[in-house]
Amino acid sequence: MNCPPIVHHTLLRSSGGATRVAEMLHTALRQRGVHSSRTWELDEREAGHKSPGLDQAVAAWQPVLEKGGILHLHSSHDWTTTLRAVLALRQEFASFGNAALGGNGSPGSENLFRIVLTLHDCSLLTGGCVYPLDCPSHFAGCPDPCPRGFPESARRKDELRELLKACNPLLVSPSGWLKNMARSHVSGPDTRVVPNGVAWPESSTLSGLGGKQAKEAARKAVGVGLDARMVLFVAHGGEKAVYKGGEYWRNICAGIRNAVPGALFFLVGGDRHDVEGDLIHWPYLDGERLHTLMLAADVLAYPTLADNHPLVVLEAMAAQCPVVAWNTGGLPEQIMHGQTGLLAPYRDISGFIESCIYLLSHPAKAARMGSEAFVEGGKRFNVQRMADDYLRIYKKFV
Repeated sequence: MNCPPIVHHTLLRSSGGATRVAEMLHTALRQRGVHSSRTWELDEREAGHKSPGLDQAVAAWQPVLEKGGILHLHSSHDWTTTLRAVLALRQEFASFGNAALGGNGSPGSENLFRIVLTLHDCSLLTGGCVYPLDCPSHFAGCPDPCPRGFPESARRKDELRELLKACNPLLVSPSGWLKNMARSHVSGPDTRVVPNGVAWPESSTLSGLGGKQAKEAARKAVGVGLDARMVLFVAHGGEKAVYKGGEYWRNICAGIRNAVPGALFFLVGGDRHDVEGDLIHWPYLDGERLHTLMLAADVLAYPTLADNHPLVVLEAMAAQCPVVAWNTGGLPEQIMHGQTGLLAPYRDISGFIESCIYLLSHPAKAARMGSEAFVEGGKRFNVQRMADDYLRIYKKFV
């Protein structure tokens, strides 16, 4: 495989969207014969144990980068510290005059090793916000004091801009929405767009309009009757997930309940596992159990306030579950309104509720929408396509 070795770096070892993208990409690359490895700063699975931290990750980068490899950064606890560590490593390599790394071996060479940086959210472009939402000060420059309470927001934003300029990474965004935002903050080469991907089931595993047999099996697995109308909400943190609109979940349920008596609502992602009338609370689920819930559901209600290119939407498409979301962030690049899901005007709760009611009241149309989401999503958002796109980027450095 004519591709440099790659090391993917994330904040967490196994949790979060950025980590999942890095792990899926790492696995797909290894299947293609690419030398791919992973580092992380925190191992959330080892409670009470010392986490590796950034220093150990940097030590693991060195043997890969000394061989002309690529450092692919996905997420970090502290981007300022991480980018400083990258610059220090470049300076160390330059001081040894390592011409084998693709540069000229002289101090200050910008080509000693290559960096790819995927923007999974806005944290590299702001003074502290993961997403600026509708902050009136964001595009004019973060003020001090920050209206949201982030300390030294203006200094941090300026420092990150300078560090990005010095590191000169090839920037990648999963959405055109964030690419355009990055363009207004970071000068230099244009940001590439590589949409996220997830594992996609074979079409033979789902059969009939809307995967009828698969839905029946999933309903049986989660204990929901075939005639019930089932609405699914999913977010890390559940109703406390601010950016994901968790605070709106109950209002949406109430609005749907009035028009669709007997509807069941699965609220997934919090710290509860109980039943409260027609509200079924489950903690966050990964993998097969979440896929089963999505197969069983009639609609994924996803009132996110800001999102780049969320995996949960792609996972719903892979389960033939139509999605209702607000028209914000990268969601319009995932959902084809009226074809693979429905998009309501931003923060229009009534419009969101009406969209959910429409799908619940027209099950055949919802099923066709789910089937179309499966077919179109399989072409655009499968993990193999994502790996192919990144491979084309990596090979530009050969």
